[in-house]
Formats: sequence, structure tokens, C-alpha cells
Amino acid sequence: MKKIIHLLWTGGVGGIEKLCLTIGSCNPNFHEFWFVHEGGIVYEQMVNKGLQVKLFNYKNKNVIRLCKQIKSCENNIEAIIIHHDATMLWCDALILKVMHFAPPIYMYAHCAYSDFINSEGKKRVFHYAALFCDGIIAISNSVKESILKHENIKPEKIAIIYNGIDLKKFTMTANSNDKFVITFVGRLIYQKGIQLLIEALNEIGNKIEYECYIVGDGPERTALEKKVEICHLQDKIIFLGNRIDIPNILQNSTIFIHPAIWEEGFGITLIEAMSCGTPCIAFRRGAIPEYIKNGVNGFLVDDVSSECLADGILKVYQLWGSKQINTVGLNARKTAENFSCEKTEESIRELVLRKKGK
Repeated sequence: MKKIIHLLWTGGVGGIEKLCLTIGSCNPNFHEFWFVHEGGIVYEQMVNKGLQVKLFNYKNKNVIRLCKQIKSCENNIEAIIIHHDATMLWCDALILKVMHFAPPIYMYAHCAYSDFINSEGKKRVFHYAALFCDGIIAISNSVKESILKHENIKPEKIAIIYNGIDLKKFTMTANSNDKFVITFVGRLIYQKGIQLLIEALNEIGNKIEYECYIVGDGPERTALEKKVEICHLQDKIIFLGNRIDIPNILQNSTIFIHPAIWEEGFGITLIEAMSCGTPCIAFRRGAIPEYIKNGVNGFLVDDVSSECLADGILKVYQLWGSKQINTVGLNARKTAENFSCEKTEESIRELVLRKKGK
């Protein structure tokens, strides 16, 4: 049986890696994952699940070596999908197509163009790889539009396939929590805007009683913890680090806040929270308005500022326990059901097989 080969640079903890783990779990016989540079936690999880994986420990200078490795398996490959925005992987795509590699090659755009093109050299490599490859997969219409804005690519060459989650893990339960619990889940990086959440809660002060849990880790953690201390919010804002019980945390949250300040390519944690029936607050950025409708299945904040975010939190607090907020939670769950991992995996297979005329 021919397989789709997914090329990843590393196998650490991240949205791309976790998406691949989910895709592979949906159809383990059809997907194989090659970790070109190094493994990591998600790579190990794939191994433990019995998924088809390979680890090479190649460096950037091993471009030709990887091409030969792929070419030697050509007859057993249905398609190649490149996930990470590693220049070496894009170079391999370009070389393989010049060598008349038969199976289609797709480049997966997991974020907005400006967030993965950070140098003129990288821009040139992406331009030629995108020109020669068989297609680009964008995780949202927002990501697709960001690419079209900068590259002269035919729109039909870019397919939109939304990320999906395992809906069986994220279910709605009766939340009997009598506390107003605010939750953030994600990498602690500047672009995720956690600093604005802390500033917003500082502005709210003692107007409401709440508990805030920040789940995740990253390079900004120390600075964020310091900011919480400066604001004297240590008793209200708790850092939980990386956790494996995310569904339980989301089910017991009153609201989920995703204060990303960049053009968010998709926002998978928002879908996870929505699948638990937890109302979400987010800035009107990137792809988020493609699935959150203000006041219907969540809440959007128009201006990226701590003041406006604080206003949004206070407005939702006033709705806490009302029929309206319960309806928002039910609508959120219905929306999340459109983003299952099975639909994502099926869409990838359909794209590949359609390209090959099967």
C-alpha cells in the first residue's frame, strides 16, 4: 500500500507535530512520518502508538542525501507533504521536482506568510519551491490570502484544509464550578499575547472575583511570571506549565481567552475549548473570525489592547450563568464538530488522490 510521507524537521511539542499525531492516529496505514533533523516528545508518542515513523538526524548540509532517501522509496509513495518551514525541506521539494519525481509534493502552510518568511533568502527558496510543487495546503482562508498577497500563485493551487481535533477527547460536561475560572492554553511566546491578558486582569482589579490558569510553557514564562508579581496577582493567576489533562481543565473553565496579537493562522486550542462548550474570547485577528461569530458561539474583541480585552472579560462576567451564555456554549460545541481530525485526514487523502486522478 502506498503511503503519504509527512516531512517534519523535528518531533517536539508544537501544534504542527500534534496535528500530525492526530492525523496518523486516524488512519495509521496511510501515513508515515519522517523526522529529518531530530525527534522529541511527539515523535516518541508516535512510536509508542505504533505509527509509522522514521528518524534521520540529518543536518542542513544533507539536502542531497535526503533527496536520495526519498527517491529510493518513490514507488511506495502516494505523496510528500512538507510541514515545517525548514529551508532544507523546501530545497528538497525543488530538487525532487526538477528530477521529475512522480508523486505529488505539497507544502503545508501552518501560519500566515509573514510568520514563516523571515528573510529574503527564505523568501526566494519558498517562491521557487511553491512554483514547482504540486500544491500548497493552507490551514485557513486567512493563511491562503496572506500567501496570495505576497506570491504570484494561482489561487486554485492553494487548498484550504482546516485543522481538526479528536472530538472524543473534548466533550461537554455540566460545569458545576461556582468560581469564575479564566483559562489560557498555549505556548508562552510574545505573539500569543499573554502579557495583554495579565495587563487586562490588572486593570479589572477587584471588580470581579476570578481564578486564572495559564497552561503551557515557553521562552516568555519567566518574564510573564515576573509581570504577575509586579501586578500583585500571584494569588489569582497561576502558571500550570505543560499538562496532559487539557480536556478536564477546559471543561472546568468558565471562559477561555486566546489573546493572540499576530495574524493567527487557525487557533487549535480555541476549537478544543469550544468543543467543551466553553465560551471563548479572542481578538478579531487572522483566521479566528472564520469560525467565531461574536455573541453567537464566542466573543471577539475588535481592538488589540488590554483595555478592550478587560472590557470583554467584564461583559462576559455579567452574562455568567445566564441563558445567553449557555446558548453560546452550545453553539460553540456545534461549531467545533465541524473541525474533527477525521475530516482533516479525509480532506488530505481526497486532495492527494484527486491530484493523482484516482
